[in-house]
Amino acid sequence: MDAKCPKCNNVSSVPDNWQGKQGKCKKCGTAFQIPAKKQGPLPGETIVSVFYVVGGLLLFTSFICLFLAFVTLATETTSNGAVVPATTCLFIGISFGLTSVLPFGLAAIIQAINANTRQKH
Repeated sequence: MDAKCPKCNNVSSVPDNWQGKQGKCKKCGTAFQIPAKKQGPLPGETIVSVFYVVGGLLLFTSFICLFLAFVTLATETTSNGAVVPATTCLFIGISFGLTSVLPFGLAAIIQAINANTRQKH
């Protein structure tokens, strides 16, 4: 890996095991800390965001459907035509609400695995 001196900007090649340790510039002699390599994202970190978006959309849709079901039931209780849309919205709202648990749960599992993996390294 390459390390750059903060004083004279000289770039020197250093072994990877020197990351995070003190080094000395070969040109000007300035002591400086060799930066550690940044870790890339662990597998699954990107999909966690997708799971949160999907779970949020499912949850939002369930709230909208439940709201529509209650509004329809409250305003048109005498009409037979209002019972079917309200029942359908109620069913969709409850099932989407229950289904939204799945992506949130998967995201939590992946984050726990990644946290455990980071601790081991």
